[in-house]
Amino acid sequence: VTAILKRSLLPYLLLAAVLGLLMPTYRHLLNVSLSTRSIGTNLLSQAHGVTYLIGQLLRLDRVNADPKLPVIASWSWPVFSNAVLVLSLIAVGVVLLRKNKPVGFAILWFFLWLLPTHSILPRPHIANGRQLYLALLGPAFLAAYGLDALAKRRGNVFPWGAGIVLLLTLATATHLRNRVYQDEVSYWDDTAWKSPHNARAFNNLGFAWQNLDDDRRAEDFYRRALAIREKAGDSLDLATTLNNLGSVLQRQARLDEAEPYLTRSIPLYEKLTRNLDYGGIRQP
Repeated sequence: VTAILKRSLLPYLLLAAVLGLLMPTYRHLLNVSLSTRSIGTNLLSQAHGVTYLIGQLLRLDRVNADPKLPVIASWSWPVFSNAVLVLSLIAVGVVLLRKNKPVGFAILWFFLWLLPTHSILPRPHIANGRQLYLALLGPAFLAAYGLDALAKRRGNVFPWGAGIVLLLTLATATHLRNRVYQDEVSYWDDTAWKSPHNARAFNNLGFAWQNLDDDRRAEDFYRRALAIREKAGDSLDLATTLNNLGSVLQRQARLDEAEPYLTRSIPLYEKLTRNLDYGGIRQP
């Protein structure tokens, strides 16, 4: 089967890669990706990122849509242990694909869906909660398969009990996450609370309050974002928050206070060939 798949899919994959490289948009995206960080640094960072996402499956109380994980540029024992864990699980999935196909399939499904965004090509953020949406089908299938296998061996009592507990736990977790996703304020407030070093969360929380015309709260969160970003020094991120803080001060007719922030943002935007928007910027 593997040989047939290789013969049938490989030519199309190669053709898609060539066509993608011929298109200016995809070449630009590739250049942006490779300029974000080196491939080696990205692989080390993703060892931690994938391990973090695995942990999200177990810590439902700490689910975070935008965790702002660090970029890791050198080996350490935690990084080594993360890499060993990820590679070991993939190896187990490959081995079980022959001995126990359902289990092997479930494990590899999880990593297959993470492969495009958590391997060689860098992306701006190491990990986000949305990358788990389709990858979750693997662990979900594994749990269902395990309960079914247990029922066949030991009867239905324990599997049914475990299934009901699992269902109630997941239903409660879903209800709580739906409350977080109720509006933009609750979404970014939850993210900022779980990631107090995440400037993007504070920036977007400020923008959410600005949209609700609560300029005082917006100002407070923009200032928190600015304090973090001034230490990081990223030009685009810093320009965004400077612009937003200046904008919300301007809305309050505090023009003398707004001017320095807006003035500082202009050369940063010019450097990045971006247009300045005095209406506030939410970062995607």
